[in-house]
Amino acid sequence: MKISKFSIILMTLAIFAVTSVLPATALGAGAVRTLTSASHRQVVGATDSVILMDATTIPGIGTCVVASLPYANTARGQVLRFEKIDSTSNSASVVVGLFSGDHIDGFHEWTTRSQFAEITLVSDGSNNWYVRSMTGTWTPT
Repeated sequence: MKISKFSIILMTLAIFAVTSVLPATALGAGAVRTLTSASHRQVVGATDSVILMDATTIPGIGTCVVASLPYANTARGQVLRFEKIDSTSNSASVVVGLFSGDHIDGFHEWTTRSQFAEITLVSDGSNNWYVRSMTGTWTPT
């Protein structure tokens, strides 16, 4: 099958149109970062994409790890994937800012204690993060 130059130009323009409208994180680009119970609560950044959460107990520091989402109105279209990677029963939580007015599917926090549990969120650019997909057991509060 022969592809004409015109078809190639149309395909190139279509790809350019999609990539110029969507933020890089919506296309899967971005940083992979590991949060530990030593860091306890850390704010997820605009360049983050995958956040690995290690809630292994660190004596004198803590037994949980908390990822605090950026304000949804500053992260339109941002897609974030969180995964708890340790085998302990310690908790890993994804939360919105307490006074931000943001929600994650109507809740302020989603927590898991299960190894390899994943949750993927997307921002609407207003004040909501939506659960796009989930594996394992996550509890909203």
